[in-house]
Amino acid sequence: MTTNCCESTKKQEEVRLPVYRPAADIVEREDSFVIALDMPGVDEKRVEVNLDQNVLTVKGSRDLESEVGYETLILGYRPGNYERSFRLGDGLDQDNIKAVVKNGVVRVTVAKAARVLPKKIQVVSEN
Repeated sequence: MTTNCCESTKKQEEVRLPVYRPAADIVEREDSFVIALDMPGVDEKRVEVNLDQNVLTVKGSRDLESEVGYETLILGYRPGNYERSFRLGDGLDQDNIKAVVKNGVVRVTVAKAARVLPKKIQVVSEN
């Protein structure tokens, strides 16, 4: 029985993909927080957003892409996995979380709970 050493090596490389911590910006809006994470080369099918015990975890993965018939000369975006977690505080609506992927940026919007939104109190004249 013979084994192909190259196939074995390729499978081992796939298992050991590096895990990157994506850069993130967090912006507070009047009614929500928006977390933007850089994940170049990752589409929505390869992104996972989970919430467990007040910890929001965003994961993504990028495979090595090569065009058939061409040789890659420079590989600026390496294959690998992205992962970053955020502890959510009180006052957030954990049932109202949305995630969108566009141009290699994952935007996660977490709505503020109604009880913490600014509220305008009407002032009336007492006559």
